[in-house]
Amino acid sequence: LRRSIDFMKLNFLLFFQTQSADIVALHITGNDDAALCECLEIDKAQLAALNIRALGFVDNLAQTIAEHALVLSPTTMGVGIRVKVVEAMSQGALVVLSPLDYAMCSFFRDGQNVITYHNYAEFQAKVTEILTNPAKAQAIRHQAFEDAKTHFNWQNLIDQILEEK
Repeated sequence: LRRSIDFMKLNFLLFFQTQSADIVALHITGNDDAALCECLEIDKAQLAALNIRALGFVDNLAQTIAEHALVLSPTTMGVGIRVKVVEAMSQGALVVLSPLDYAMCSFFRDGQNVITYHNYAEFQAKVTEILTNPAKAQAIRHQAFEDAKTHFNWQNLIDQILEEK
């Protein structure tokens, strides 16, 4: 968690400082304002000035994903498939992944069905491009949906369970 927060503080906050509040807002699930301010070591006024909003725990992740332009998964440790990534892809969302998240599935293809980054400059360039290129964004959304439908369905799950026996 600390590495994720440090990366976010050093990199994503720089990005949001350079963006117009009318264009880019960061909505974070799972934390309230107080917890987010403590983690980021900023106060509520700075949080508001950066256009960062803490959504807390959401009742309906699918609805929350549908209401936003892209889904960011900045994971720096852990294993396995993150449900939020698959859920976002299944809705045809733009999904931006850390290198660790990108490595979790062999069918992820940078710039085709997801977006990945390795440093702040790459994150900034790719997110800026996708936010200003609706045709490319739509192509990635479409492919994300198709790949989620193909790779994460009940038949595939049943096949995997039967292979393990």
